[in-house]
Amino acid sequence: MAKTTDIGLRNCMIYCVFVRNYGRVGNFQEVKKDLARIQDLGTDIIWFLPIHPIGQIGRKGMLGSPYAVRDYRAINPEYGTLNDFQQIVDEIHERGMKCMIDIVFDHTAKDSEMLRNHPQWFVQNSDGEPISRNPEWTDVVELDFSNLELWDELIEILKFWAGYVDGFRCNRAYAIPLEFWMRARKEVESVRKECIWLAQSGEGEDIMTLRAKGQTALSDGELYEVFDMCFDYDLAHSIRGLHEGRFPLDAVTNPLQMQESKYPNNYVKLHALEDHDRPRAAFNYPDRRVLENMTAFSFFAKGAVMISNGQEKSDPHRPSLFDKDDVSWRHNDMSAFIKQLKRIKSEEIFREGSFFVKAVKKEYIYATYEQGNKRCLGVFSIMGRIGTIPTTLEDGTYINRISRRSVEVCAGQLLFEGEPIIIDYQIG
Repeated sequence: MAKTTDIGLRNCMIYCVFVRNYGRVGNFQEVKKDLARIQDLGTDIIWFLPIHPIGQIGRKGMLGSPYAVRDYRAINPEYGTLNDFQQIVDEIHERGMKCMIDIVFDHTAKDSEMLRNHPQWFVQNSDGEPISRNPEWTDVVELDFSNLELWDELIEILKFWAGYVDGFRCNRAYAIPLEFWMRARKEVESVRKECIWLAQSGEGEDIMTLRAKGQTALSDGELYEVFDMCFDYDLAHSIRGLHEGRFPLDAVTNPLQMQESKYPNNYVKLHALEDHDRPRAAFNYPDRRVLENMTAFSFFAKGAVMISNGQEKSDPHRPSLFDKDDVSWRHNDMSAFIKQLKRIKSEEIFREGSFFVKAVKKEYIYATYEQGNKRCLGVFSIMGRIGTIPTTLEDGTYINRISRRSVEVCAGQLLFEGEPIIIDYQIG
């Protein structure tokens, strides 16, 4: 892992913005007008999905995927100009937040400037034609990292944008050579010393498939040599299985606990209930009480947390990546709930404390942070049901820091009344 990683990132909330579908207009000015609200949620970092022009050839849908980049150095004209982008970044900074952009270096659009100028930098078939080795990606062609001149150009692109933003979310970082990322981080430091690096890590099945084909596929452990944060995709298969009823709860809590021992001491995971590739949290958890429990646990788990635009309004519809498909802001408003969770997450124990988590009675997540004689206990139900849970807490009445309501412990049993619980206490 990057030895200089700031573990203060564990206290951070990242707010993900897809400009096109943010509102009726879908441009930077529209998002800029909403920055006060985004800040008020407790946001530390705003991450923009790709902001570059989108390819025309083979595009999916009417408007195409933002991940089919035509020109790495330009701004999508539908969003505005480079000056418009500079203005929104300036205001983000004035409000005490940071800004990250999505970097897509695994592939480009089929009509990209890079392909037009440097066709030799792309993976080719036996006829010398640029291709994507993923048959589902019909709108892109794949970059060939055996070309070191390609490395030079991509690093210059990173340095260009590092003059504007505070960090990068690197798409399919696990499919790109580690040596490239090492060199990139070192050279970008000459432009932005404390640049934040977030890796889209891979699910286990995807990593094994790529390795079987002889392609680059980095583990989280390898990515942590360079990146400050990795997504929690090492848990994705288990979380999906739990949601579908195929796996028990400890299939999630056990590997989550193992992160404490298998990753470097200053590791930072990014926990997200949803993103542009997965269904909305409100779709997966239509019961409000369950949604609150899962949201609270995503904040409580060790690491940073991400909210996708519209998640705070419980929007159950995942906007299309390929068409104009606006976020619906008219559902159950969880903003006050999220703000309270973020206030709690900002405390020192969530950054410095040792983390322990286990499954209890097959439906409760029982997790604690320990720092000196301080303790912070979190209890969350994947069913949202009332029940009793064995606990080491002394008998008595405690205050739930989320709701400010009382929590009773009697005869070594904690009464769980359906809402997520976070309790502070001390030992000794």
